Amino acid sequence: MEQLRSFPETRRQSLGILLPALLGIVILTAGMAAAREGMDAPLIVGIGVIQAFLMWQFPRLTELPHENVARVCLEIIATGALAAAAFGSVEDVAVVAALAVPLIFLGEMFRPGGRENLLRQVSGTYAGGIIAIMGSLWYLIVGMNGASFGLVCTGAIAGAILVSLLLVGRARLMGVPLGALLGAFVTRLFVPDVAWWPLFVLAICMGVVSWGVDQLGRAVGLRESGGVRAAFGLIPVSAMGVVGYALALIVL
Repeated sequence: MEQLRSFPETRRQSLGILLPALLGIVILTAGMAAAREGMDAPLIVGIGVIQAFLMWQFPRLTELPHENVARVCLEIIATGALAAAAFGSVEDVAVVAALAVPLIFLGEMFRPGGRENLLRQVSGTYAGGIIAIMGSLWYLIVGMNGASFGLVCTGAIAGAILVSLLLVGRARLMGVPLGALLGAFVTRLFVPDVAWWPLFVLAICMGVVSWGVDQLGRAVGLRESGGVRAAFGLIPVSAMGVVGYALALIVL
């Protein structure tokens, strides 16, 4: 497995990661704006598209031994989590998270062939499932009448991505929280019914998530596949759903 000496190695690789992330956040923002006007369907579709693509590419991104089995499991988990969020509650999403464990083991039981790398396969698949469940929580923010707060969250992510497009190396990691804070502040100007203090928490959380994703990229390396790089860029877009939901519980 190739290790990246400097992540990303080139500006081209950086664009291959960040531009899909920017597209993903634009889709999510458009869905949140529609939900703020009382139309939930665009947000459901937007989350579904992001999750479907990310879960399809995740086994290849993490180089799981049996990609197809993992893909089936992850797509089922992502669909179940989004359906639970859209038509149920956070308790239903928790049930999906619990059922994901036996689902993944069943997938391995009925898979033909040996059971080599079983721990890596199961843990890697469940990690992808957790990211899918995090992403489904974006919709629960709307269910709490928090579409305006959701827009501030997506604005923070957009600001972080734009800074990442401009900076490289350590400057990028340090600039991400500032970009997230700026993005949240700008969005807050258009949705003044949101308090100020969560913006600083969002910036800190975005910095932590960015650092974690950066460490993941250094650890696993990335194939030259454009789809894999695009999926890598969408991980923080999905993962920040749990941060937004947790803050919404406090703010709303």
